[in-house]
Amino acid sequence: MCLFISIGSSQTIANEPNLPLLTTNSDNSQVIKEILEFVAVEHYQKREINNDFASDVYQQYLDIIDPQRMFLSLQDIQDYNYLSTALDEQLLAGDLEALTALFNVKHKRQWQATNFKLQWLRNEQNSFDFERQESLAIYADQLPRQTDYSQLEDLWRRQLKNQFIYGLIEDETEAQIRSRIIKRYEVQLKRLLQVNERDLFDAIANSLTMVTDPHSSYLSPRQVEDFNIDMSLSLEGIGAVLQRDNDYTKVVRVVAGGPADKAGELKAADYIVGVAQENSEFVDVVGWRLDDVVNLIRGPKDSQVSLQIIPEGDLKKRPKKIQIIRNKVKLEDQAATQDIVTLETEMGPQKIGIITLPNFYFDHAAYSNGEEDFRSTTRDVYNLVTELKSAQVDGIIIDLRNNGGGSLVEANQLTGLFIRQGPTVQVRYNNGYIQKYQDRNPFYVYDGPMAVLVNRVSASASEIFAGAMQDYQRALIVGGQTYGKGTVQTLTDLSQGQIKYTQAKFYRISGASTQHQGVIP
Repeated sequence: MCLFISIGSSQTIANEPNLPLLTTNSDNSQVIKEILEFVAVEHYQKREINNDFASDVYQQYLDIIDPQRMFLSLQDIQDYNYLSTALDEQLLAGDLEALTALFNVKHKRQWQATNFKLQWLRNEQNSFDFERQESLAIYADQLPRQTDYSQLEDLWRRQLKNQFIYGLIEDETEAQIRSRIIKRYEVQLKRLLQVNERDLFDAIANSLTMVTDPHSSYLSPRQVEDFNIDMSLSLEGIGAVLQRDNDYTKVVRVVAGGPADKAGELKAADYIVGVAQENSEFVDVVGWRLDDVVNLIRGPKDSQVSLQIIPEGDLKKRPKKIQIIRNKVKLEDQAATQDIVTLETEMGPQKIGIITLPNFYFDHAAYSNGEEDFRSTTRDVYNLVTELKSAQVDGIIIDLRNNGGGSLVEANQLTGLFIRQGPTVQVRYNNGYIQKYQDRNPFYVYDGPMAVLVNRVSASASEIFAGAMQDYQRALIVGGQTYGKGTVQTLTDLSQGQIKYTQAKFYRISGASTQHQGVIP
């Protein structure tokens, strides 16, 4: 394969200072072949790997790496447009060279854009003519790409001008605006240096999965770990919420009852500047990506991690070293909770119990290991309803606003808490087989007045539960129309990471689909 390296008459792909040239490897190629197998055979749509697929993947890839069309011009991509018909064969062969090269072109253009803006800002002689009328597209992804590098530079200049205009509207001086934006782009340059092969491969892999439907995706090994944490509401680590603060990793809060909290030395606002495993040297993590720092701090239960911290983030203070024994941390703030409110009505005071459910979670690992206290949505809601019944509430509201879904099994079992028995949802697979989920237990935890609160973000498992409650006339559905996601995803291991792909569609017990229409209150 021959790839041109010229980008424009005066612009080349020569490496920018310190900017890494990213690559892929044979392991990445193998994962791509495995993803293609799922797309062609296991996915609900069963996409044929042909020229149409190649064209869709190429456009999806461009949308992923340059969604606002800010960095790649028509001249930049002209040497890659052949991929619209050739990419299917390259992917089947595990050849990722062209997609890798295009990612590097975008990465360098992004670096150039940031440098262009910084250089303009640092020259105090530069100013804008605010009397001159110019336009800037709000939805740039719907417009044609810029023709060449000179047009890209003009776009970057207009973006700067727009930022100045917003600052002036907020009563900032031009000097204040300049100072604020310079800091922003200096941080962006540092972030660009941290873009790595994981980012590159995630973009390639997801360009394959997302052309089938927006809910299918590739999960890297680290993302798999994060997904399992979200589903189980637990992790093995120190129990601290972290964020980036310029070059430093800052402690936002310490999880109550977690290992760090019990040790008593790590506090909110502390900077973590070094991490060491048991009997190992400290690794300086200043300037690191947050996900890399988190990965270094996490570890198995009962293992020790040492942290070098700057108390309160005060750089004048001397760093100190602390040791924490990792343990299982329960993420209670993401679990179901209950509250009681008293409303004045024509019938007098009414006590209403409100159960807020952020997502449908289930600790599959703990369940598989035979742990009796494994965490699940249905278990937690059962206990919360029992508490509300003991408080003699007059009605219960299940708040599913902003609940994007989760475990299909939990949606089925949660429905069973509020009906005597019967079907809860129907699932149709790509081979035509229809599986009916049932509640076969005549026991229910609550049969009193009930409402389910939803909004536009309530999706998937939330829609299964709300739809069943509506079809059984068991609860009043209130709020706004839900998202409209009527598909079922499953996770399957790959040689590296996992693929989450759409395996089936679900239908309400009435036979209606929620796809693109949701549940209507």
